[in-house]
Amino acid sequence: MLISQNNIQKVYAISVTEVANGATNDSITRAGNYIFVGSVGSDNVKVYNSNSPHALVTTIASITDPQALYTKTDNGRVYAFGASVIYEIDPVNHAVLRTVSHGCFNPHAMFVQLTNTVYCATTPLTANTIKTINLDSMSVTSTSATVNAGGSPCNQITDLYYDSTLDKMVLACDTNNVVAVINAFTSSATPDYNLAQPDAGDVVFSNTFDKVMVCGDGQTTRILDDTGSALVESTVFGTYQCGTGESLQYHKTSERFIVVDDSSNSVIYIDVGLETVLGIVTVTTGSFNSQQISPYSNSILYGAEGTGTNWFILDSTGISLGSGGTGGSGGTTTGIDCTLPENANILICRLTNGDCQGSILHCVGDTVLGNSTDDSDVGLIDVICGVGFVDCDADPDIRTNGIGYLLLAVALGIEIGILWVASRGDLRQVPTFIWFIATIAIIAALTLLDWIDPTMLVLGVIIAVALAAAKARGFFGGDSF
Repeated sequence: MLISQNNIQKVYAISVTEVANGATNDSITRAGNYIFVGSVGSDNVKVYNSNSPHALVTTIASITDPQALYTKTDNGRVYAFGASVIYEIDPVNHAVLRTVSHGCFNPHAMFVQLTNTVYCATTPLTANTIKTINLDSMSVTSTSATVNAGGSPCNQITDLYYDSTLDKMVLACDTNNVVAVINAFTSSATPDYNLAQPDAGDVVFSNTFDKVMVCGDGQTTRILDDTGSALVESTVFGTYQCGTGESLQYHKTSERFIVVDDSSNSVIYIDVGLETVLGIVTVTTGSFNSQQISPYSNSILYGAEGTGTNWFILDSTGISLGSGGTGGSGGTTTGIDCTLPENANILICRLTNGDCQGSILHCVGDTVLGNSTDDSDVGLIDVICGVGFVDCDADPDIRTNGIGYLLLAVALGIEIGILWVASRGDLRQVPTFIWFIATIAIIAALTLLDWIDPTMLVLGVIIAVALAAAKARGFFGGDSF
């Protein structure tokens, strides 16, 4: 069903910093303490300091047509994608290390996503194959079968997006004006299904919600539902027109689609799951035709203004994460963007990567308990489930499977032990109010941590009051209060 989307635009007074480049700029990325900006017209990549006032550090010459720039996470190196060559750049010494000819049609249509494998389409209207390029060896390792074999409705790929988890390839086919999907790319390069679109120039995919976002130069932005056997148009954002280049991004950590709208010189943040606009930020009132936007974290995004002579830094702190987004930003309860590398050692980020569900107690609780489904996150749950004391597969909720109450019993046992030592072996000498406060405090803490059901807190208060009254009447001996 087609839904015309005319959301009330939310505009935030958010930090936007523009930096003069002295020439048109087409590509941008950040690596460590440096920002790399590519200029096709000047055939170079300029390196700026990431700290304000973002001074120019050096210029790397002889890089032909740097139309797209990416930073690889495992080695931190920068890769400049030119019209025919990929350049590997040392992020510290700012020197070209290696090159490889890619033989692809459009560097903007290369799928990188900071991984080792690059996919790209060859010259359109001819063979139109998808190549696989290995960045570690800087070589073309394989070439798939032609995607337009057998009358496939895709003979000019202007953009592609590969999801390794699902082995799914989504293609934007500009000449045919369709979006096509290959469900098992490693087995076949022939699209399984497609959907006609007014202009399919740029495409991204979210495997969390099985949604495709597509737009074309000067065309409206649309979200399509991917059922696994068909694409169904879901939402049309009639106001927002996608620009040229890589002006559409999917940021998985924050679960947001990010769109550059050249008609309003703005960047739009869209909730992937709800398909609603989270925020709009006007970048500039001058010349603007963004060629590449590069999300650095949940809150920081870098952009090349294209026809303008500036590049920009956008701090979106204040705009909420999308449904299921993690890592924190100004729109969340933590107020800290834990996806920023400089925040990695902040305690709240180290505890649970910034996802505290509203309180520091959850951070501590989740860290202590661990997660039985995640081998990298070991805690009490893993130990208890591992020895078979509780059937965690049948009931993973610790509030109902017994683990929470086991932890409560252990905590109360520790309380009794501490008071026994403090009273030198005569628990009757412990004042009633000490018993009362300590017991209620333990039950309340476990309730706030979501380790036990809140009903237990009510029962605990009733029982503690009853026992305290009995002790006050001298039923148990010792001091009355």
